[in-house]
Amino acid sequence: MNIFTFGGYYEKVSISDTCFGHACGFLVSCSDTPENGDDSKNELDSDNKTSAETQEEMLEIPKENFGGAEFIILTARPETYNWSAADFDEPTNEPYEKAIYDRNLAVEELLNIKISSVEETRGSNTYSAFRTSVDASSGDYDCAFLTMGHAATATGAGKCLSWDNLDYVDLEKSWWNRASIEQLALGNKVYMTAGEILLSDKECLWLVYFLKDKIKDEGLENPYELVENNKWTWDKMMEMAARVTDDINGDGVMDKNDCWGLTTHGENYAALWMAAGLKLIEIDDSGTPYIAWGTEKFFTVFEKIAEIMGNREVVYGTEIQFISDSIKQNKTLFGTEVVAFIKAYRGNDYQFGLLPMPKYDTSQKDYYTYAAYNSDLCVVGIDCGNTYQTSIVLEALAAYGKSILLPVYYEQQLTSHFIHDEESGAMLDIIFKNRMYDLGVAFDWGGAKTALSSYTANPASLYASLNKKIQKAMEVSLENLGLTY
Repeated sequence: MNIFTFGGYYEKVSISDTCFGHACGFLVSCSDTPENGDDSKNELDSDNKTSAETQEEMLEIPKENFGGAEFIILTARPETYNWSAADFDEPTNEPYEKAIYDRNLAVEELLNIKISSVEETRGSNTYSAFRTSVDASSGDYDCAFLTMGHAATATGAGKCLSWDNLDYVDLEKSWWNRASIEQLALGNKVYMTAGEILLSDKECLWLVYFLKDKIKDEGLENPYELVENNKWTWDKMMEMAARVTDDINGDGVMDKNDCWGLTTHGENYAALWMAAGLKLIEIDDSGTPYIAWGTEKFFTVFEKIAEIMGNREVVYGTEIQFISDSIKQNKTLFGTEVVAFIKAYRGNDYQFGLLPMPKYDTSQKDYYTYAAYNSDLCVVGIDCGNTYQTSIVLEALAAYGKSILLPVYYEQQLTSHFIHDEESGAMLDIIFKNRMYDLGVAFDWGGAKTALSSYTANPASLYASLNKKIQKAMEVSLENLGLTY
């Protein structure tokens, strides 16, 4: 029987039921050996703490019984492009939905608490519910999963609690998303973050889908080998894309009735500059954000982005629905979208594969993955009435999310259920490795991200005209948080 082992000041707690037969060995593995040969006893120490030990790290939270108190998560209703459910009343047949149910049940049993969720329409409706609660100081929600843009809006308006007020959340633990913590902090404080408490930060990672038959029919290079050999670049992608473009009906007009080299949409602008390792806003050593895109390097990179996105002979980027349609109908070589769209291609007639966003050029060390604008982040409102309880439950949900939910989602759901080759599984490892968040995209201070999401944009002139506006908007956000710019 697998158990979380406790020693010294910590209580023994059996997790034979909390692992629910899933692959606990993914990323964090459960201990295989009970202490003292008895995994059924609960022992209370003088410090009255409970801690779950794995081979890598420990869940360390106070031993608590919350007497059946309700913990309410505000979230958006699940969409094709983002599975944001936080709770189910009963298990379902979908493995990752059942894993959410099992994860929550494990935490409920550990802390004697009832976890529930309130679902609103994704986007402004979810944010409106959060804002209404905070403005009325009603404490309707213990935490909220808001899209990145709305999480930033809430943060910049001073409506989100700094996580250093959540004493038992340990953001150094691996069940919290390190990229979001480091890249979205303000004044070295965390107000919005992601992690194994939710799925959205995995669902909304940007990648490239490709159709295998197109590669074979055109005698093109193996994309997996290109990635492995550091040859998967923007130029290579466009070279291959140009080979398959075809006016299928011969009417002399390229439209969605024809075959394209790349199908995409406006979010690919940010995905491309981040694929090159660049951001609109960076953070200095003091935690202060600063404008980072007013450089010759950014201008040069953006020139290539505009060339790609403005190529109307090879790239179809005017209708979002056509991205998934083109992959289902064998009418593109490449299509860019988020991980969540894998679900839409289950049972697809045409075999597809997955690739990371290509590098700007071969001198670039790593492949970088854009965390899309609709990716959810977890926030806690300043109307939180019990930070002690909230911190304990959040930490437990994230830790158990890593041991119960993540293995099912990643190993069973993504790499086994929806994709059908080992190579795509290896590509997912690369895609998940170097996630990129950009404060400039999240906050869109001064409208820079919006203005730069067009192939006709002139970044040098935009920088000159928007610089002061961006700085002023940043200053207002920081002032609302009690920080200085």
